[in-house]
Amino acid sequence: MKRSSPTPAETNANDWMDCLRSHGLRATTASLAVVRCLSRSDQPLTHAELGLAVEEADARAVERVTLYRVLERLIAAGLVLRYPGPDGTARFGMPKAQAIGHFECNRCHRIIELSKAVVPPKVLEHLSRQLQGQGIASGELSLAITGTCSQCSAAGHAEPMVVMARPRRAR
Repeated sequence: MKRSSPTPAETNANDWMDCLRSHGLRATTASLAVVRCLSRSDQPLTHAELGLAVEEADARAVERVTLYRVLERLIAAGLVLRYPGPDGTARFGMPKAQAIGHFECNRCHRIIELSKAVVPPKVLEHLSRQLQGQGIASGELSLAITGTCSQCSAAGHAEPMVVMARPRRAR
C-alpha cells in the first residue's frame, strides 16, 4: 500500500527527503536546507532572511539564484507559500492546515494566518460568486489582509486596513 505524502505540518526532519520526493522534487542539499529552515520558523521569511537562516543552520551559504529556484519549485509543489507584502517584499512560509488567507502588519510585517473561524466560508463563497458574475473563473480563493496588528496599534502605529481577495493559481 502506497503511503500518502506527508503535509509540511506533519513532517519531521527525518521525513523531508521523502516529502520532497513524494511531491516530485529532488531532495537536494539546498531544498532540504530551505524546508528545514522554513518548518522551524514561526513566521514567513524574506528571501534575505531565509538565506541567512540557511547559512546559519548549515554553516554554508546557498547562492541567491539557487534559493529563488528552490523556492519556486517548492511553491509550485504546494509545500511553500509566497506572501506578497504591502511593502513589495515577498515572504515565504509553510502552509498551515486550515489557513484560508493571511493578515500582514504594515509596520512589523508579522503574518497571522486566517482560518475558517476568522473568515466564514460563506464570505469566500460570496466573493467567488461575485467573481464568476464578472466572468472570472476562480479556483481556490484566499484573502490577503494588511493593516496594523494589535501590538503596533497599542504602540500608536495604527494604519488603515486594506483587504485584497486573490484567486489562487491552480496547482
